[in-house]
Amino acid sequence: MAALNLNANLSVYIQWPDDAALTLIQRRRAYQPLFTKMRLHDQKQLWRGIAHDIRNNYTFRPTRKQCREKWNALKAGTRI
Repeated sequence: MAALNLNANLSVYIQWPDDAALTLIQRRRAYQPLFTKMRLHDQKQLWRGIAHDIRNNYTFRPTRKQCREKWNALKAGTRI
């Protein structure tokens, strides 16, 4: 019988550097008009671009999913 991975759906806490988080906020705001016009599924490209910008400017290497989750956490006022 295969072992269950009980942590498979749990988010891992990632410490975002302040400058990378600020860049995330700035890029997300810049893309706001596009986010409002695109379907949720199509927004992956925008998140990929934001992650790419952060990776090009910092040693921090977030994925598009991590960027989206951090943005949602910032909006909700929660910590990830």
